[in-house]
Parts: sequence; C-alpha cells; structure tokens
Amino acid sequence: RRRVGELLPPALAARLPGTIREETLKDGVYLESENVRKDGVSVPVEVSCSRLKLEGKERILAIVRDVTERKRAGRALREAEERYRMLFRSSPDGIMLEDPWGRVIDVNPPVCEIFGYPREEMIGMDVLRLVPPEFHAGVGEHIARILSGEKLSHEVVNLTRDGRRIVVELKENKVRLPDGRDGIMLILRNVTERKELELELDHHRHHLASLVESRTRELTQAVASLEKAKKVLEEKNVELTKLDRLKSEFISIVSHELRTPLTSMREGASQLLDGILGEV
Repeated sequence: RRRVGELLPPALAARLPGTIREETLKDGVYLESENVRKDGVSVPVEVSCSRLKLEGKERILAIVRDVTERKRAGRALREAEERYRMLFRSSPDGIMLEDPWGRVIDVNPPVCEIFGYPREEMIGMDVLRLVPPEFHAGVGEHIARILSGEKLSHEVVNLTRDGRRIVVELKENKVRLPDGRDGIMLILRNVTERKELELELDHHRHHLASLVESRTRELTQAVASLEKAKKVLEEKNVELTKLDRLKSEFISIVSHELRTPLTSMREGASQLLDGILGEV
C-alpha cells in the first residue's frame, strides 16, 4: 500500500492534512490537483472526496479523474480565444458581432471609427440605427439568409453618428457565439471615398468619350468635305484637260489657216517679182 501523499508533488502533499480534515469532509470535497505517476510525471487530476463507513471504520472515498486532455483542450481554447481577441482588436478592417435579432454584441476600433460611435454606445445597439429608413425592410431578410448558412458579400449604404451616408463593403457569415447561440460576424470596410473616385472617373470617362465622339464626328465631316473637294477638283482637272485639248486643236487650226493664205501670197509675190525683173 502507498500513502496518498506519495502520489502528490511535495508542495501539495504538505497541504494534504488540512485538505482532508474532518470538518472539511462533512459535505465532501471537490478539488483539482496534480498527481505523480509511477514514472515521475505530474498529471492534472480532478478529485472528489467524501466520507463513508466501511466495516465500522471511517474511510475517505476519493474519485480521481485524469483531466490532462481537458486541461490541454482548455488551454488550447484560451490560446485560440486570445489569438482571436488580438486579431479582433488589431484588424485594419472593421469587425462587428451581432446576435440573431440584429443587436450589436461587440465591435473593434475600426468600426467605431467608421460610424463615429464609442464602443460602449454601440454594444447592445440595434443595427437598424446604422441603416437608412428606406433600407430597413431588407435587414431582416439578410439576417435570415445568413442564419440559414448563406454567406453574403455586398455593398450597403449606412448612417454615421452625425447622419452622413457612407458606402460600406460588407462580408457577413454565421458564427457560434460564446453562449452557444448562432450569431453573425460582419467584416466592414468604408469604401465611400473609393466610390466617389469611381464616380468621378466615370464622369471623366463619359466626358472623354463625348469629346472623342464629337471629334470623330468633326473629322468624319472634314474627311467627307475633303473627298467632295477632291471629286470637284478631279472634275475640274478633267474639264481643264478638255480645254487644253481644245486650245491645242484651235491653235493648230488657226495656225494652219494662217499659213495657207500666207503661202499663196508669198507665191504670188514671188511670181510678180519674177515678171517685173524679167522685163527689166
């Protein structure tokens, strides 16, 4: 047989007598401790002690349960929760948690910056306060779709604390809340400036397209005018060619007509001179 104290680390074994004093055991004892295995390794245990009589003697019944896995799982859960809280607080995007009725459970700093509310004021807020009245009807439908397992990614119009309308990019999905209920996690990004730039660029794009269309129309008209002028010029060239030909023909005819009488006159004058000279 081994004494119970031999199964405990020295520090715990020293406190054992006080733990199992008679007055402590009147209603039983429940505690968490560490036991030492045969190989010397300490393991966390859960101990439930109670008094009983066995063969007329006072005995202590101790039920010991190894809780190593539970402790490991609990430690892993706490580490995961701490990582989640760290990511939640340090995320550059806004993160909001809602309950199934659309009430805010928690928000991180970027959400407060986006809407202009302090965190304390947002906790417990109905999300309809962040939505323009004309869009209230669609909020319940979105919540129902998300709780049914659908993931939503869309852009919405929201209201800030001072009443300004902003465009928010939302990604929403169902999550399990710490109390076991289904909830909704929203990842938010204020894209108002981006949308305004897009509208401005779209305006400039349409303006540029209008200018291009106008210039194209003007160039088309100019090309048409040039083609028309070219055609007129070609017709004039044809007419000039005809005129040049007529001029050449006229000059040829006139020249011929002029040469014929001159030849006759020259021949007559020659004959006359020959006659006169012959008589002399």
